[in-house]
Order: sequence, then structure tokens, then C-alpha cells
Amino acid sequence: MTKFVTMLNGSSAEQARNFSSAELIRRRYVSFFMLASLFLCGVILSITHFLVPLEPVGQRLIRDFGILLSLGALLAYVVLWISGKRVLALNLFIIALALGIARVTLLTGGITAPSTIMLVVVPVLASVSIDLLAGLLWLAIVTVFWTLVYLAPTLGIPVENVMASENREIGVFISCICTSLLAMFATGYYERSNAALRRKLQSEHALAVYHGQHDPLTGLMNRRFFVDTVKSFIADPAMKGFCILYLDLNAFKPINDNYGHHVGDEVLMAIGRRLRECFRGTDSCCRIGGDEFCVLVPMGQQAPIADVVKRASAIFSEPVVIEGRELAISASIGSAVFPADGKTYEELLHSADQQMYRVKKAK
Repeated sequence: MTKFVTMLNGSSAEQARNFSSAELIRRRYVSFFMLASLFLCGVILSITHFLVPLEPVGQRLIRDFGILLSLGALLAYVVLWISGKRVLALNLFIIALALGIARVTLLTGGITAPSTIMLVVVPVLASVSIDLLAGLLWLAIVTVFWTLVYLAPTLGIPVENVMASENREIGVFISCICTSLLAMFATGYYERSNAALRRKLQSEHALAVYHGQHDPLTGLMNRRFFVDTVKSFIADPAMKGFCILYLDLNAFKPINDNYGHHVGDEVLMAIGRRLRECFRGTDSCCRIGGDEFCVLVPMGQQAPIADVVKRASAIFSEPVVIEGRELAISASIGSAVFPADGKTYEELLHSADQQMYRVKKAK
């Protein structure tokens, strides 16, 4: 029960770390989006002031919109920076954007105002930057606004229009540019943040796969992956034969008792490195637990098994140097050949294990 709780806590901690990493990526791109929005406001104000021949009232309307959007972006950025609440920051910015567009719409002809189309960006932005539910809620709000503006003449509500008729085309042009830029910022934010999250997920998946197949101490294959590999070899009709070596270190416990477990771990890591250096890339070295190792060696049925055992024994010819101490390490080695000594993983491992104990007993 204690082990289960420990595993559960470890899993929860890992999930928390992954969540924090994903949230950090999202916050980073929210900051980028806010800065991009401020840049857009500057572009809009510059174009309307220097290039567009609007009347003073039109200039003031556009200027007020840019100021409101800038204040919303700055407020959202400050909230994100101080509190880290990404959803709140985004909603504050979307509120400022929606209010600015609604104000321009109400003052330039209502439902026929050029700026009306810009409200399309609001639910899109909420969907890609927050979630689908937020997008649906903002779509409902925008739809209600459109409906009220459309029914305003019928309901006897006067709709003001400060835009001169000759400037309507300019207003449509500015609305199209702003809508396109906001949509591009929204989709760009979505694509960049998702790409970063995908890279993070792929990296974590690759790391999880590695840890699921390898021993964390020595970096060799772990028992589960070793068993799967042996069984796949057995099931492969093209496999002519292979052998399993079973290595058990002699007198390993006294090393832990006399020098500490950290020295024992160093010894195991050194043996793991020597096994990798000794055998080919097509061979599979594994730590199956404690001070026990296995090696899977593809070979023909007539290959000399004694040569393979001799190669494994050679890694113990030199002492292992840990913290200035020379530790003479030896091992008892058993072997089993497929299919002569067994036709299943269990039979092969039992045969190699029994031979290893006979060698150990003889020593």
C-alpha cells in the first residue's frame, strides 16, 4: 500500500511538472500576443493620423479605439506578469477589444458600420487562446450585440453615424486590415504555442519511452524490455539462434556494507559501461535487478558459446576504481542457447540461471 501511494505521489508530481511547463509556454505566447497587439495599435494610429484623410471626429474615434485597445493589452500584460493568471489576462484584453469595436460600431452606423465585421475576431480569439467554451460564450455575447444593433431601428432606438459617406470606403478598408491582422495574430499565437507544446510533449514522450526501456542507474536495458526483446527473437522465424548470458556479481553485498551504497552504485554503473563497450551494437545488455545482468547475443546455432562467455568474463580482468580504491570485481556467468537449452524465455532464463549457480558453487 505504501509503495502504491509513493508511486501515486510521484505520478502526481510528474503531472504537475508537465502542467507547469505547458502553462509556462502558454503564458509566454500570451505575452507575445499582447506585445503584438500594442504594435498593431501603433500601426493603426499611425496610418489613420498620417495617411487617411479623416475628419477630426473620425480621427478621434480611431484614436480612442487604439488607446482603449492599448490600455487593455497593457492591463492584461500586467495581470499576467503579476498574478500569472493567463485566462484572466486574455479575457481582460478581449473585453477591451470588444468594447472598442462596439463603440466604433455604435457611432458609425450600427449594423452597417464597417467595423461590425471586426467582432468576428472576438470569439475566434477566445477559442484559440483560451478554450472552445470561452469562444462559445463570446460568440453568444457578440451575437446578442449584433441582434440588438440590427433591431435598433425597429425598436425606435436612434443609431448615430459620425462617419461621412465619402469616408465609408476608407472605414471598410481599415476594418478589413485590422480584422486580418487580429485574425493572423490569433492564429499565429495558436500555431506557435501549439507547436511549442507539441515539441515539449514529443520530448517528454521520448524521455518516458527511454525510461520505460532502460535501467535508470546503468542506462542498460531494463528487465521488461529485455524480456520483450527475447520473446520477439523467439517469435521471429528468420532468427537462426541466439544466446543469453546471465551474470551475477560475486561478493557484491560486502561492497555496499563496507563502503556504502553510493560506491555499490558506482560499481554497477562501471560494469554497465564495460558491458556496452565489450559487446556489439546488435547485442542487448540488461540489468535485470540488484547485481544481476543479462546479455542477449544473436548468433548461429553452431557459434562457439565459450567465446561469448570469455568475452563477458574479460570485463572483470581489471579492478574497478572508485574514490581512489581498487575493487576487484568478479562474476559468475551462466549461458543458454536458443533453441537447444529452451524454446521460451522462461526456459532459457532458468537454464542460464542454473548454470550460473553451478559456476558460483564451483567457485
